[in-house]
Amino acid sequence: MKGLSIAVIVLGVCILISSWIITTAFTHSRIVQPSTINIPEISNPEMNSHYELIVQDGFLYLYDKSNGQVFKKLDDDPNSPWETIKHYTQ
Repeated sequence: MKGLSIAVIVLGVCILISSWIITTAFTHSRIVQPSTINIPEISNPEMNSHYELIVQDGFLYLYDKSNGQVFKKLDDDPNSPWETIKHYTQ
């Protein structure tokens, strides 16, 4: 009987430790989203309302609401330049 109670206690401790490890893994594995994106072409904060940021298929698209121009940037490389996509009138 004494061996059974020790086994139950050891099993309970193992369950507590494993649940703590799993909880820690979940809290540290969340995706960190940047709060701001540096766009060198836009230095005036008032102009930010003219732009819309779209994320699709691993690319960042910056849409200029005032003239319809679209810029594209690879999401994985923060140092890559913004590429101009052909305007619908071109």
